[in-house]
Amino acid sequence: MRTVQVTPVLGLPRVNGWSHVISHPSRGLVIALAVEGRHAGNVGRDLTDYVEANLPGSAQQLYQVAQHIVSEVEVKDCRVQLAAVLLEPANDTSTLTAYQAKVLLKRRLKVGIALSAERRLEVVQGRWRPDDTWVVLTQQADNFVDELVQKLSQGYEVDTVVETLAPGLHRRDNSALSALAFVESGVTGWAPAGGAPMDREPDDSARFDDGARTDSLPLSPVAFGSAHHLVPDPTGPIRDSSFSLDSKRTDQPAAGSKWRALTGVVLTGIGLVAGRGWKVSFGVLAELSRAVGRACNRVRRWSWQRPVYVGQRRQTWKVVLLVLVLSALAVAGWWGWQRYIDRQRQIAAAGQLISPVVAQLDSFSPSRNLVAARRQLDNIINQLESAQARFVDQPAALAVISPELDKASRLRDQLSGSQLVNQLPEVFNLRQVVDDFIVSAAAVGTSRAVFVDQAQRQLIVLDLDNLSARSLELPPDLEVAAVTVASDDSRAWLLADQVWQLELGPTDQTDSNQTDGQPTKSQPEDTRAGDQAEVAPAGGPELGSPSVAINDDDRLAAGRLISSFSNSVYVFTEEGQTIFRYSRDGEKYSPQTWLRSKQGLELDQTTSMSIDGSIWLATGGGQVYKLLNGRPDEFEITGLENELARVTTVATTLESDRLYLLEPGQRRLVVLTKQGEFVREVVSDSLAAASQVIVDQRHNRLLAVNGSQLLEIEL
Repeated sequence: MRTVQVTPVLGLPRVNGWSHVISHPSRGLVIALAVEGRHAGNVGRDLTDYVEANLPGSAQQLYQVAQHIVSEVEVKDCRVQLAAVLLEPANDTSTLTAYQAKVLLKRRLKVGIALSAERRLEVVQGRWRPDDTWVVLTQQADNFVDELVQKLSQGYEVDTVVETLAPGLHRRDNSALSALAFVESGVTGWAPAGGAPMDREPDDSARFDDGARTDSLPLSPVAFGSAHHLVPDPTGPIRDSSFSLDSKRTDQPAAGSKWRALTGVVLTGIGLVAGRGWKVSFGVLAELSRAVGRACNRVRRWSWQRPVYVGQRRQTWKVVLLVLVLSALAVAGWWGWQRYIDRQRQIAAAGQLISPVVAQLDSFSPSRNLVAARRQLDNIINQLESAQARFVDQPAALAVISPELDKASRLRDQLSGSQLVNQLPEVFNLRQVVDDFIVSAAAVGTSRAVFVDQAQRQLIVLDLDNLSARSLELPPDLEVAAVTVASDDSRAWLLADQVWQLELGPTDQTDSNQTDGQPTKSQPEDTRAGDQAEVAPAGGPELGSPSVAINDDDRLAAGRLISSFSNSVYVFTEEGQTIFRYSRDGEKYSPQTWLRSKQGLELDQTTSMSIDGSIWLATGGGQVYKLLNGRPDEFEITGLENELARVTTVATTLESDRLYLLEPGQRRLVVLTKQGEFVREVVSDSLAAASQVIVDQRHNRLLAVNGSQLLEIEL
């Protein structure tokens, strides 16, 4: 039975770049895919869904899927890089296809390029051996081909290659289109078809042009149309090489010469004696003498031979032979000893230089302050790299430094702070309350969250403790731009041309099972995606109609963002790019211009506002501003390797010491301290379409809003 193991390596995503590895080891299918252009992430996910729905099982189907991907990307004004491997155990064949990509093959001790394609879809089919290793990689990862060939040729395990390759890939300025996958094939109780032995020479791979040699490839000619001609690859598929001895060399007797005869006798004797190791106890000299013996035995064939005299003359030659051998061994011993001394000198010098750094590395222990830990490791790595550059031409010293540098690099990668999550768990789906609900605005208090669907003019209040929900149909003339919830969960404010107030009722009260006048279903706490549990009974009384709380047409007409803190409501207006504070006095609100200075602020693309005593603003240009007492306060982001491009949400609470930034374009949520130090980032495809995150501090989690879904991110 054959086995297939896939190890993917992906670059870091960007706004206009997306890469992914689609793998189905049980079907022998692996596809490395990269898309570049506007909405690259959405296009890439659509292509992934298409492949998942049309998994190819033959070379013809693989070609058709690849052709569809190339055509679909061109229609959507994007660019694609594609490499794929399809292994078919039924007939011991492997099919490769590439478009602006490469496929490497390791077979036994040989490694080479099996397929290389530029802007043309190409296909190769050949024999599949059970111990083959394939590497599919997109065009942007071409710089790593030489390194991959070298390490695989030297016998490195795939896991080791990935550990050394991934940090270098992620340190590149742009690795969004880099996708690699290592495909290792193995065997359990396998024997080739026909009973051939395991060490048989494999057949050469075959390449097929359009309309040529189709008798060897069981594909319909229609599958290989003229739209993508299959042309020979200049690098060519891997083929088994053979080696032949030089037949021109012959052992012909040379012209008669005493010196030639003497050479033959001496070398013959050295070969006989040194071939036995000369019975020495020092291992290095024994190996050297044996090597001399083997060399001399080969030279002996090229020398003219004649009989050796017997008697006294033979004894003389033995003495001469003994002197020559002893001299050679003495020279070899001296040379070996000098190399040993030089090696020990290199090791001592390198050890003395890096001993303080090694002591720091051995005593290193990750603390809660990840930023400080990363800085300490960066300093250690810099010192080790400097030492490595100093001893670059001394192999023995490098053998001491390299393991410590690898150890420090692995620790640094572990503390990179980047957490990859394939799919975030779903906590709740608002469509269980209102059909086709899509969130346009959301806010959270302490234990209640409010969601607005402006298109349907629907509002949902969700109790986060037991996931009970109430809904309300909004007035037809109410155009809600943003929403905020009081910290005591008693009311919500809706920002339109005026500020409307909606009473939510006391939090400890549970009313009848009514949601907008209709019975709701029941759902247990901690619901996740895929659960078939029903919606919990509605908590609290039936919602009343919202009423106007702040009537300030001149200022609120351009209102864009709203937030609340203590007894005040804050509104950011797009016109004038300023912030107004409305302080509550009984049932009235007094207006005041809160922002006193805009020096150094670029607020024309402001996307989000959050308040914890200070006011935090995020912009579409990737800036995050901290405002205190109406003026900009010092705030700088440090320790973040990939800079922010477009932040759609900044979120925090008074109780939290963290700042949460949502960046859907890079599919990530960035966590900072309130001093700007990078803590970690969560990267997931689920965040690509998220519109907002809200902090559920009471349950130690964030809720990412994706359409109607509430996805959980643990704090």
